[in-house]
Amino acid sequence: MSLTDTEWDLVTEWVRDYLFLEGEPRPRLLQFGFSREFVGGIRFGGSSSEHAVALVRAVRNDGVGTQRLLLDALGRLDSLTSLPAGEVVLRLERQLEDAAELHEPPRDHYLTSVLRGGAEVFIDRADLRAGLREFAEDPEKTVLVVDGDPDSGRSYSYALIRHLGAHCGFRPARVTLSRTSTAEQVVQRLAEFVADAQDGISPLNPTRLNDPLPSIEAAVHRIVSQATSAEERFWLVLDECDKLDVNSDVWDCIGKLALTIYEHTPVGPHSAPRLVLLGYSSTMRQLPYEIRKNEVRNTARVAGAEDLRQFFGEFFAQAPPPAGRPPPDGPGTAALVEAAVPAVLRAGAAPGPDSYMRKVCTAAEDTVRLYRSLAPGEDFAALLRERLSDAAAAPGPAPVTGPRRAYREAACLLGRFDPARLRLPGEERPSGQAVLELVQDCRAAGTRDTLAWTLDPEVRDAALSGLAGPQAAHLALLANAEQIPPGPCPERTALAYLGGAPPDLSGQGADELPHVLRAVLWLTRIPGVTGVPEPAVVQRLLERARLLQPLERLVRDSFQGRAGELAELRAYVDSAPGAPEVPVLVHGLGGIGKSTLLAKLLLDSLRDSPARFPFAYADFERPTLSVHEPATLVAEMARQLGIQYPRHQEEFNALARECEETAGTHRAEQGAVDELYGLSTTRATLGRLSSSGVHALASAREADLARRLALLVVRAVESPPGQPEPPLVLVIDSFEEAQYPAPPNSAGCGPCTPRSGRSTRGCGPSSPAGSRRRTRPARCSRGRWSSATSIRRPRWPCWCPAGSPTGGSRRSSPRGWAGIP
Repeated sequence: MSLTDTEWDLVTEWVRDYLFLEGEPRPRLLQFGFSREFVGGIRFGGSSSEHAVALVRAVRNDGVGTQRLLLDALGRLDSLTSLPAGEVVLRLERQLEDAAELHEPPRDHYLTSVLRGGAEVFIDRADLRAGLREFAEDPEKTVLVVDGDPDSGRSYSYALIRHLGAHCGFRPARVTLSRTSTAEQVVQRLAEFVADAQDGISPLNPTRLNDPLPSIEAAVHRIVSQATSAEERFWLVLDECDKLDVNSDVWDCIGKLALTIYEHTPVGPHSAPRLVLLGYSSTMRQLPYEIRKNEVRNTARVAGAEDLRQFFGEFFAQAPPPAGRPPPDGPGTAALVEAAVPAVLRAGAAPGPDSYMRKVCTAAEDTVRLYRSLAPGEDFAALLRERLSDAAAAPGPAPVTGPRRAYREAACLLGRFDPARLRLPGEERPSGQAVLELVQDCRAAGTRDTLAWTLDPEVRDAALSGLAGPQAAHLALLANAEQIPPGPCPERTALAYLGGAPPDLSGQGADELPHVLRAVLWLTRIPGVTGVPEPAVVQRLLERARLLQPLERLVRDSFQGRAGELAELRAYVDSAPGAPEVPVLVHGLGGIGKSTLLAKLLLDSLRDSPARFPFAYADFERPTLSVHEPATLVAEMARQLGIQYPRHQEEFNALARECEETAGTHRAEQGAVDELYGLSTTRATLGRLSSSGVHALASAREADLARRLALLVVRAVESPPGQPEPPLVLVIDSFEEAQYPAPPNSAGCGPCTPRSGRSTRGCGPSSPAGSRRRTRPARCSRGRWSSATSIRRPRWPCWCPAGSPTGGSRRSSPRGWAGIP
């Protein structure tokens, strides 16, 4: 495997400061043995910094041989090797030598088991290797999804992906997600990966639109377009998707990314980026329906004894023997395997803070290192038992001391930082030593022409827990105050808490609370910190803010007029149980203010209502909602209702996960039917019969899910005795997205309310066919608005199919629905 991004940042700094001190760079490179053809193909800039970025980019794209040539050139510079950095140069040279051995043809890199440094291992996963090969070689495959149990090594898949990127001509751009991640952060990080130094990075929302979805979509299109036209081929890797908050706006960002890459593929099938989702399970939001045939899916599993035997059998048979020993024969290889496998399994079962897979992989890596370093006459089995026993007796990483620990603690309250400017408390000016001390503890976080790192999550957690107390944390943050970004950020929030001036959470919105939550999660790890709210409290505030954010964005500018329409809608929502149950449709030209009108209605009703009522707001422009899969709408309703009724939130979220899994099951069944259609004319008849059966089964599942959602709502609301039950208000926005592309059998993607005792009211806007919604506040009564109280109630066969069991007689049916085409 090649070097990490932070190590390449280090190389770029050395090239700028020691190789390109002055003058034209090309003659200097020819002097160090680079070919004229290679040097002639580099587009150098006008400064030493631009020269360094251009050279390192070209070297990374040219293969391990050219990378070794650059490290060799740096190793010949006395001005560099005489410094402490000289030892790091030699270490990186050795890493590239190991990578060169792995790159020797005709080695199949998809089958590589020993990766970086000749010791990092990747055990088995033959199905993942086959899936990666298919994903890389088939231009029609645009998304790779890796699922599995939390302890199965899903994120460890990135090690193999990074190895393949170094040898197979693509660059993985990895973003690690967390419960505090936002779409803006993900877009910003991906833009930094693919941005051209001359073009720069565009802001996420330069026009400050009141609807964030078009902003995300535009930003994602810029990223994918830049990645498609770049010299490098990118794989956009989103890791630890299972850590995302269920209501995060990153889900929409992922859907837009998947859809945009799918749309770019016909233009540049061999240059468009690919999307890799690690930890993305079938119970999470479904990816856009359009890409269902362009996915490659893999499920990680825990490695067992047979996996280890296969791995060690291949390793001992293929690895060079230790110095002074002949290559092992068949019986010798088998003996080595039988010595290694039980010892590694025991290490995996030993107590300790790490997961089983991590302990197994760490023990396997220790085994590989021991075998490669064996001296003549040493007993491999005895030494291995001793080494792994010692490791089990002291589980977890070895304690870090000295300058490395000090710089970790200096950086642990910074989201990102320039290591060259990182200062320890009490230092008048930065020494620059942090660059060498933290290179293996960080990930790159800036563009290719800037030096910005972020601590690995595990390193950050260890550093926070190791701080002496709140005063030490405060001093570390103050020492690096110049690296705190402007505006809302976790660093400023942490500084406020540590300084005794905590922020007023009641004034924080969905844009600020993710920073507050991140700061609180940091501070709660520091010994002795007090006066910080519980993360669960901030989490609930954030969920509520995200629930209302789409509505508040629509009405954040002045709202004028429409008093009559608001009064009519309010009367509809407040109508007594037993009133005529009819749907309400708000329709008009695109941009007239239909969505804003309904957002105003909901927010005013929630503020003025003496008793709160349950509601759900669904926008069909969101890529995670599909008219073809009504269960996705039930899932979205369940998630929103869970926020409103925290005591039942886990039940609502469990139902939402079941809905997403049901939608995925239906998608797989429909894929099998599509294959039958494509086989032959005789099988097409079988396909038609199967299709009707699949849709009937899906309708029954969806009706059952909707019924269970209604029963859960009834149980969660718990109206006081003698008080009328509040209505369940549903608003469906952008309904034209469901009206026009939907096939006839998808008409059931309506209010999807089951037949329970609670009345359901809904309202929504609709635009004429072909008009694209551009939401803006309604400032006057332009256009015609009408409540379609006389229209025939729509039928919803996917939800309550004719003749399907409903679990009892119907006491009430949907009062209304909202569609905003």
